[in-house]
Amino acid sequence: MQISVSDILPYMDCRYKGATRLALKRWTPPTSRMQLGTVLHKHCDDLLKTGKINHDYSWIDPIILPEAEPLLAEADLNLCPPPFHVLASEIPFKLEIGNDLYLVGRLDAVAKFNEKIYSVQWKTVGKGVAIGPYLEKVRMSPHEITYRTMLRQDPRFKECAGTLLGVFRTYLTKQQKEDNVPRFEFFELEATEEEDAEAFEFDIATAGRELVRAVSNGPRIRNWTACQSVFGTCPLYQHCHFGGAPEDTLTVHLEDRYQDVDSLPPLRTDSSPQ
Repeated sequence: MQISVSDILPYMDCRYKGATRLALKRWTPPTSRMQLGTVLHKHCDDLLKTGKINHDYSWIDPIILPEAEPLLAEADLNLCPPPFHVLASEIPFKLEIGNDLYLVGRLDAVAKFNEKIYSVQWKTVGKGVAIGPYLEKVRMSPHEITYRTMLRQDPRFKECAGTLLGVFRTYLTKQQKEDNVPRFEFFELEATEEEDAEAFEFDIATAGRELVRAVSNGPRIRNWTACQSVFGTCPLYQHCHFGGAPEDTLTVHLEDRYQDVDSLPPLRTDSSPQ
C-alpha cells in the first residue's frame, strides 16, 4: 500500500479525520491559496527544466491570475538563471516504512548551492506571518523531513544539508516596501541527518503505520480539540458533532498523483523492515 505525507498530516492532527479521509479517498476542494501555490510550483519547475521565460498564462485560472502574475514575474527574475546548480526536478520517490507499506511523494527539486546539496521547495507567505517562526516550522515540517530523508537514501545524491526554500510574499506592508523587503527570497534551512532520522521514524513513519491500521481495523479516535483551529473548521465538524454521513461534507474525490511511483524500487532507511 502507498500513502503520502499529505495523507499522514490530517491523521497527526486528528486520528478520526485522517483515517476517514484515507478510507473514503475524499476531501474538500483546494483553496485559492493552494491553487496559487500549484501555479507557482508549476511555473518554477518549467523555469528550472527549460531555462526559458514563458508568458503564456492561458493554463492559469483567470480568477487566480491577478494575484499570481506579479509572483510569476519574480520567479522569472530570480530563477532564469537560478542561483544554484539544478541536479534534478520533480523527483518521484518511494520509501519503505512497513511491510508492503510505502511512503510516496514528489520532491520539487534538488540543487547544489555553496558546495552543499539541498532539497528545493517553494512556499507562499501572506500578510502578518512572522518569517522566523515560519521558516523553522517549514524546516522541521513532515514534508521537508521526508524529502531530506529520501535524498540521503537515494544513490544519486546520498547527502542533504537541508532545505533551500524559495519564499514568495503575496503581500508587502507599507513598512516592508519602505524597507525594500523582496517579494521573493531564498533561505538556507540547515538540518542534520540525526534530527531528521529521529523525527522521521518516531513521528512520520510511526504515524503512517498507525494510519493504515486505523483504516483497516480502527479504532478511529477523535481529537475534539482539532475541530476548530487557526486554519478554520474541520470539514468533518458537522458529521462529528451533529451526525450525517461524512461523504456529505467531503465533496471531492482525492486524485491519485503518484501512479508513476508504482514501478520505482523502494528506498530504505536504517529502520526500514528487512
